[in-house]
Amino acid sequence: MTVGPPACPSVVAALSSPVERSLNSLIEEYGWESEELLGSLMRIREVLGFYDIDCLPPIGEGDLTELRVLRRKDTPDLTSILSNEIAEGESSALEFKSSLMLDRKKLAFKPGLAAQEYRSTEVIFSALKTIVAFSNSRGGTLLIGIEDSGNPIGIEGDYSLMKQSESPFDVWELTLRSLIEQHIHSGFSLNSYVAIQRIAVGQCTIARLQIAQRSNLSFLKRDGRLELYVRSGNRSIPVPLEEIENFFEMKKRYM
Repeated sequence: MTVGPPACPSVVAALSSPVERSLNSLIEEYGWESEELLGSLMRIREVLGFYDIDCLPPIGEGDLTELRVLRRKDTPDLTSILSNEIAEGESSALEFKSSLMLDRKKLAFKPGLAAQEYRSTEVIFSALKTIVAFSNSRGGTLLIGIEDSGNPIGIEGDYSLMKQSESPFDVWELTLRSLIEQHIHSGFSLNSYVAIQRIAVGQCTIARLQIAQRSNLSFLKRDGRLELYVRSGNRSIPVPLEEIENFFEMKKRYM
């Protein structure tokens, strides 16, 4: 049996869900502050490689204090993990969405319309609001293709609203990441905090999004204004403008 390098607390945490850390903090966790810097960075790269963990931005870019996202490249037995999450039900760290773009209620009550008639801005912003709220809180998991009841329904309905492709899930992911960049302030940076996994359940495809907690605040851009959301129980709630400064101070102190 191969014995790998020891895993510090941050690496252990990253094996379960994405985490935000700087290279300085990793060096401190391992107690390598007095060692030669290049050697310490090479050892960190070795640790991350052994445990199959991505570092974004990668080592070699940015400085030691820059915050990076550590996240596992692949998670084994996703089907079992998904089943357990569905059984647990929605919570402060878990939410279900039946689709990313498709208005399923409109489809049910008004069938036969052109496909793009079922593309809903409200549905899109509902998912983006959850992503923002998780990043502003303690992180969480968003399952898209799951009804509120926990019934897997899949994201195939979204595929009809996209350009046809032999790899529809890849196009779906690119669409989601484009929406994040377009409708979330600093969305390009936030994309590094969102890990997207594909899980097949029967004939359905479920998208499992793991959103890491972020030190900087994430704002939804809508109708020319910025909106801040956080998790409260199993809901994503807005933070009033006059309370944003207090929330930011609380976040720096306790989260």
